Amino acid sequence: MGRLIIVAGAGGAGKSFFLRKWEELDPDNTQRIKKYVSKERAPRRIEVTSGESDLIFSSIYDPNSEEGKAWYATHYPGITPNSKLQFHNKEFTKEYIESRGKSVYKYHASHYEVNMDGIEEALSKGLNPIVIVRKSETILYLLSIYSDALVIYVQSILSGNDLIEKLEALGESKDDAEKRQGRNKEDLNDYIENIQRLPRNPRVVINDYNEEDNGAVSTQILDIIDEEIVRHTSIKARSIFVIESYLSGGPNIDVAFFTNLAAQQVIKDPSVARANFRQDGSYKIDDHVFKQINENDIIVCDVSNDRCLGCEQTNQGDSVSRYQGTSANVWIELGYAIKALQSRGVNIEKHLIITAKKGVNSTKIPLDLGGDSRYVIRYEDAQDFIEQIKNQLKNMINQ
Repeated sequence: MGRLIIVAGAGGAGKSFFLRKWEELDPDNTQRIKKYVSKERAPRRIEVTSGESDLIFSSIYDPNSEEGKAWYATHYPGITPNSKLQFHNKEFTKEYIESRGKSVYKYHASHYEVNMDGIEEALSKGLNPIVIVRKSETILYLLSIYSDALVIYVQSILSGNDLIEKLEALGESKDDAEKRQGRNKEDLNDYIENIQRLPRNPRVVINDYNEEDNGAVSTQILDIIDEEIVRHTSIKARSIFVIESYLSGGPNIDVAFFTNLAAQQVIKDPSVARANFRQDGSYKIDDHVFKQINENDIIVCDVSNDRCLGCEQTNQGDSVSRYQGTSANVWIELGYAIKALQSRGVNIEKHLIITAKKGVNSTKIPLDLGGDSRYVIRYEDAQDFIEQIKNQLKNMINQ
């Protein structure tokens, strides 16, 4: 399961350097998400020579066009632009910006657009998309969509003239270096002003500009990958929330209990929680249910039981289908769980199990779940339930 990584930090702190080192250390699991930028933001000298940038520039800077050739001849004479630079034809009009909402933000004279489609694509592949974001408001927007996102703040050990000299030594022009140093304080103030609204535990990386694989930056990145990506994923994979439907006398089988028995045979120290009993016929879904659905990695939803208490007859005395009394709260919670998983950009079949009866008392599922979806399990009794859940968990954990 992928996890969005948001990289923040003041101007010149080394965010692009950090991102490049992360890619080098975890190339198989990371996908860089480049942002589109309006034409007011031209490529810097170091970007032109190295091709290293987290941006996709306006096509007016494309060196393959006549307009681009003239621009480079004027601003960077004698320099051949690196072929890794990318370009786009988007027009950042007022209508375009309004249509894109908070995925577009303004930083000085330029507009930057976070490539939301790129994030979704990476997450759907199980990769960790990593994106640089300058403004705290945009970070908060991304967190409202990807609540599990990891925020990393990069802080340089240098400031003032020391930072300018270092940026020049790395290939920046003096003008670009001075501009970036000037924005350093502004960016830092933006972060400090919003720190109460950001996650309580964003990771902070100190950049000493050491390029070595055993240097401070690489060591910090490897620690974060281990603690926030590898361990985080394995811990979430042990977290299971069970939503149950009930008969008037209780569930046909104790779904949470038997889910826990099955999980213990597949996962070390599984954490299995269940929704609160609601036997009053209400549709109420309390905050506990929302919280558990959002925070647990695997959802088991049992839709087996008819919950209509004595509803074989309507008020008019007419006969009704036995399915009129289906547990409405369970179907609402199932729908919420599907939407919550989709918002994470994950493959639902790796995170959702729907259980129902088979045989003579087969449960009618009044929803289109895609035909014979692999995440729907039908069971006859408790032993059958345990075996099927156990096999399904094995498939989910190993995928």
